[in-house]
Amino acid sequence: MKRRLLTLVFLLILIFGVALAVILTVVLTSKGNKSEAENIFFFAFYVGNDGSPQRTLRQTRNDIPPQCALNMDIDNTRDTITALGAADWQYSYILYADTSRTIGPFKALDALTNLNLVVEDRNNYGLSQSS
Repeated sequence: MKRRLLTLVFLLILIFGVALAVILTVVLTSKGNKSEAENIFFFAFYVGNDGSPQRTLRQTRNDIPPQCALNMDIDNTRDTITALGAADWQYSYILYADTSRTIGPFKALDALTNLNLVVEDRNNYGLSQSS
């Protein structure tokens, strides 16, 4: 009789523990109402002036002038945002030379508009390896 009672108590504790674990898992993993999108897509732009930045594409194509590397990056970013525009993404820009700053996050249409804020800083010779 005592053994049967212990087995019954053990089973009740086990069932109660499993039910509690399931309830806690459901409650803790639910996302709830979030006002902001969690997906932020970052684009990095080198905005310094190192004279003639060499890129892999430019080494294979001679028709690309050295000063258009930033313009090429902006055009590629514009194409990417346009392609992903229907998704629930936000976009942010990292602008760097000797320092870095972040612009954003923006929704797709605002991100396309704010690409005009990305301009080269011709007075900044950041990322120089000379001492």
